[in-house]
This record gives sequence, C-alpha cells and structure tokens, in this order.
Amino acid sequence: MVGIHVGARRDCCRSATVTNQAEAVYDYVAAFIDELARQGLAWAFLSPGSRSTPLSLTAYRSTVGTRVILDERSAGFVALGAARATRAPTALICTSGTAVANYLPAVAEASLTQVPLLVLTADRPIELRGWAPGQTIDQVNIFGGHVRWQTEAPIPTADDASPLDGGVGPSHARRLAHRAITTAKGPIPGPVHLNWPFRMPLEPPAGWFDRRPPGSGGGR
Repeated sequence: MVGIHVGARRDCCRSATVTNQAEAVYDYVAAFIDELARQGLAWAFLSPGSRSTPLSLTAYRSTVGTRVILDERSAGFVALGAARATRAPTALICTSGTAVANYLPAVAEASLTQVPLLVLTADRPIELRGWAPGQTIDQVNIFGGHVRWQTEAPIPTADDASPLDGGVGPSHARRLAHRAITTAKGPIPGPVHLNWPFRMPLEPPAGWFDRRPPGSGGGR
C-alpha cells in the first residue's frame, strides 16, 4: 500500500509539473503574439504541424488575422504579397524540419525588396538535435544573410514563471516581440527569423480555451 501511495504522489507531482510547464509556455507565447499585434502586426499565415501548436493556436486566438496555408512555399509568397499590399509586417508560422526550408525563396525576395516579414519556426529542443529524430534539421541561421536578425526564442519552464532576475517570462516575451518587429520594419526593412525549440507537452493546459486571450474581447 505504501508503494501505491508513493507512486500516486509521484504521478500527481509529474502531472502538476507538466501543467505548470504548459502554462509557462503558453503565457509566454501569448504575451509575444499580443505585443506583435500592438506593434502593428495584422496578419499571420500558418502552415501548422504538431511542434508549432503553441504558436499556431495562440496566433489564431489573438487579434491578429490568420489564414491556414498548408504548403509553406506558397504561404511564404502569400505573406510577402500581404506585407507589400498593407505596407506592414506579416508573420509566417510553421512546424519543424524541412517545412522551414520551404520559406527560403520568399525570405530571400523579402530581403532583396526590403519587405518586413516575421518568420516564426518551431523546432526540436537542443537535446534532440543531432540524434536523428524525425523532422529535425539544422534550423539555426538557416536563412543566412537573407534576414536582418535571427535568434532562438527562450522557452520558459515552470521555474521561470516568476523570474527574480528579469528572466524568461511574459515581460521578456514582449521585449522580444518589440525587437523583432522593430528590426523587421527598418531602417532597412526585411525578414526576421525567430526559432522556437518547444519541448513536450505541446498542447495547451486545461481550461486554456475558456480564457480570454490578451488584447481581445473574448477571442474567436
């Protein structure tokens, strides 16, 4: 009986940790997307996969307009056209692996024609890279000199929910979004690449769909 009780406590603690991890990730991504909207992002074009679930779901529920385009190469050029037509940055969101490489033609053209794009790509976490898991390629600096700035977004953990050192939390997410969209806008406009190495779980925490997204009147 003691073993049963100990096992139950361990399962309970593991479940709480997973929930707290999902809460931290989705709070961070929500703050990031909301800040992009505040800074003028009007459209995001999604080519969703499981690894990009936090980005895709959060963008869909935000005040940013979204369209799903399954083919990443097509999505890249649609986003490029939308940015030209609206004279405002647009975002691209895709899953990990070769999906990212399909954005290269549109990213290169955006760079050469000075069109602001935000390329948000999901990735495997660093501990899974180089060990032959599926849908994993080297996505860091994949666009080379065709982007104005590229970085890996820090993925918060449950321990970062209340950082004492100004660390990884919603306020950091807003600073990251502000830098990304400001860099994309200029003084020489062009694409910016943020790579997001998400860990499991990828699905939102319980009750997430019942909450009001930041900056909205109740979501979609």
